[in-house]
Amino acid sequence: MKKKISQSIRAKTFLGLLALLVVCCAAIYGMVMIFLPRNYYIDLKGQITADFDALVESLEETGWEDGQDRLHAFAAKNHALVNVINHGKTVFSVNYGDKGGARHRAPPQRRPGKHRVDGADRGVCQRDLL
Repeated sequence: MKKKISQSIRAKTFLGLLALLVVCCAAIYGMVMIFLPRNYYIDLKGQITADFDALVESLEETGWEDGQDRLHAFAAKNHALVNVINHGKTVFSVNYGDKGGARHRAPPQRRPGKHRVDGADRGVCQRDLL
């Protein structure tokens, strides 16, 4: 078999191109596996942050009681747990997070914010469930 391969230019060309194709595919696959997850995480984090900022702004204008539909929509879109806490007590809670234990879950990230309700500052906190 080795003798036929070493004497045949077609077999040498085929094996050389096959090896080159395998190396190129492995290199492309490796680059995708290295760079894609980082970019996806950064884009997802930016989207959640922008949604959270818009939610806080709308709650500043209307109050959380009138914004419950927006709270539900935010939680559903971002697969998040949303708690509204007033004077240390949870007054509203909705959870659309995945309780099924994803294999690769990032640690929760807190993003504090403040808004005024009835003349008093109220704190809000974003938890990203990625």
